[in-house]
Amino acid sequence: MFNEIHPTAHFHPCQRFYYTVMFIEMKKRKRAYVLRARAVQIARTRDRIVEALMQLHQELGPRRTTVSAIAKRAGVQRLTVYRHFDDE
Repeated sequence: MFNEIHPTAHFHPCQRFYYTVMFIEMKKRKRAYVLRARAVQIARTRDRIVEALMQLHQELGPRRTTVSAIAKRAGVQRLTVYRHFDDE
């Protein structure tokens, strides 16, 4: 039964152990995830939000500037504004 299912069944027990250890070690290591194009898109979105904020502060003043107005001016959803600036 073991020979039919396990892919290392035809290996010598020492080879099977080595294979198993290597597999476990490979599973432990996480591949680094690097944002490239997405990072550029995130930065551009953040820049649009900041630009909209600055314009609205000049036009309406800080007290009358709302998150909804910032989101509308930046062309994003309110949630996107909160994701970029969680402390308002």
